[in-house]
Amino acid sequence: KMKTKEIICSIAKIIRKKYRFDTDFCKEAGITKQHLDLIIKRSESGKSMILDNVEKLLNTLGYELTIKKKDRKEAV
Repeated sequence: KMKTKEIICSIAKIIRKKYRFDTDFCKEAGITKQHLDLIIKRSESGKSMILDNVEKLLNTLGYELTIKKKDRKEAV
């Protein structure tokens, strides 16, 4: 079971690997550094995320979110 915080942490790791500076990523994504910081901060505190934000981050990085049905063992 993956939580929003884990998704955003994974995205943040990819950003750090792919871009020398967060601002380079933000420029390409069309968001401000403050907006990226807010997305990360909200996820770390357990608050809900707007799916549009996750979509924008993933699209910029060249990733996609896949939804699949859990196996019975995973669902328990």
